[in-house]
Amino acid sequence: MSYPLPEEVTLALSNLSPVDRSVVEGYISKLNSQISHNIDSSLPPSYDIVSNKNDPDKAAQFKVNANKYRSNGNYKLALDYYSKAIQAAPPSSLLLASRAGVLFSLEKYRAAINDCNIALEKNCDCAKALRIRGRSYKMIGEYEKARKDLSTSQTIDYDSTAVEDLKEVTCKVTEKEKEKAKKKNEEELCKKKKLEELRKQREISQEKLNKDKLNFNAGDTPGGMGGVMGSLFNDPEIAASLQNPKVQTAFSSMMSGGGLDISKIQKCMSDPELAPIFQKLMSKLGPVMGNMGGVENSMGMGGCQSKPDEDVPSIDEIPEL
Repeated sequence: MSYPLPEEVTLALSNLSPVDRSVVEGYISKLNSQISHNIDSSLPPSYDIVSNKNDPDKAAQFKVNANKYRSNGNYKLALDYYSKAIQAAPPSSLLLASRAGVLFSLEKYRAAINDCNIALEKNCDCAKALRIRGRSYKMIGEYEKARKDLSTSQTIDYDSTAVEDLKEVTCKVTEKEKEKAKKKNEEELCKKKKLEELRKQREISQEKLNKDKLNFNAGDTPGGMGGVMGSLFNDPEIAASLQNPKVQTAFSSMMSGGGLDISKIQKCMSDPELAPIFQKLMSKLGPVMGNMGGVENSMGMGGCQSKPDEDVPSIDEIPEL
C-alpha cells in the first residue's frame, strides 16, 4: 500500500507527459518500497499445539465476528477476532490467509507473510495465501518473490484485482534484470578494454624491438655493413641475447652514430654481462671492419684521422671467443 500523495503533487503529475509521469511515479514507488512498512514487527498469536484446544464452534463464531469487522473497515478488531479464532482450534489455511489479509491492510507486511507461510505449509495451493504474500512482498520491494507468488496464484484461481499487481511487479523485475545486465556488460567492456590496452602495449614493445633490429640491419649502413649486420641475427646465441633489454640497449648505442662506435664497444667489453656476446660480435665483424679502412671509419667519424698518440686499440687487440 502506497501512502497517498498530496493534492498538489497529484496535480503536478497530471500535467506531465506520459513518459515523464511514468518516470516520476516509478521513483515515488521506489521510495515507498524503501520505507519501513512494518513498524510493529511483533507477530499476532498463533495456535498453541500444546494447549490441545479444539473448539470449532467457538472458532467459527470468532471468525464470523472478524469477517464483520473487516467488512466495516475496522481492521484492528478484525485482527483481534481472527486471532481468537486461530487460538480456539487448529486453524485452516484459509483462516490464516484471512488474518494475513487484515495484517496487510494494517501495513504489517512481514507478519502477513508469516501467516501466509504457515497457510501454505498446510495447503501449497491456497491461492488466497499466495496472492496476499505476493502483494506483501511487493510492498517491501521483493519483486521477484512477489511476481512468483502472484503468477502462481493466478494459475490456481484467477483474480482480476491481482492483474495490476502482477503487471507492476513484472515491470519492476524487468527493470532490475536490465540494470543487472547493463552492469554486467559494463564490467565485460571494462575487462575487454584492459585486455586491449595490454595487447597494444605488447604490440608497441614488439614494434620497438623490430624497429631496433631493422635499424641495426639497415641496408644503408655506412661501409656496406647492412648484410653482415643482418647475418648476425641468424646466429642463435646473438639472437637469443637480444631478448635481454640490456643487450638491446648496448647494440643500439653501438650504432647510434651511424657506424660502429669503438669507444662504446670497449665499454660493453668491460661489462661482464655484455663481454661474451660482444667478443663474439667482434670476431664476426673483424674481417669486415678491416675492409672498411680500419678503426677510423668504423667509429663513424666521417673520415677524420685519429691522432697517432690516441690510445685506441685496434680490432685485432679485442680478444675473440
